[in-house]
Amino acid sequence: MPIPKHCGTTTNVLAHVNRGLAYLALQDYDKAAADFDQAIRNSPKDAMLYFRRGLAQGGAGNWQAAVKSYSEAIRLNPQYAEAFRNRSAAYQQLGDSARAQADGAQWQQLQKAANAATTQVTTSVRR
Repeated sequence: MPIPKHCGTTTNVLAHVNRGLAYLALQDYDKAAADFDQAIRNSPKDAMLYFRRGLAQGGAGNWQAAVKSYSEAIRLNPQYAEAFRNRSAAYQQLGDSARAQADGAQWQQLQKAANAATTQVTTSVRR
């Protein structure tokens, strides 16, 4: 079902994202990736869109494309821990153990920093 052209850019992006997520849930990865592609055209600086496209590409077994999508998500947001984790898994699927391990280590480091920040905020709130 096409998205109406009269929808504003933000509405259009959200419509493509929501439909892409629905296609992901249905495991229709090619259609999900196409919707995330369209959302990226309208919002090219949104790291989460590249991450979600990587999910669809990985689901379809297109690991090279998934690595590119996760890499762009990381370029846009170097603190995007889940993008490192998923790129690590994609590298593993491609047989690139060294890059998989490096991204896995980066993911763990970012997770530790996020957990420490959460603990610090929780402690501050309790006082």
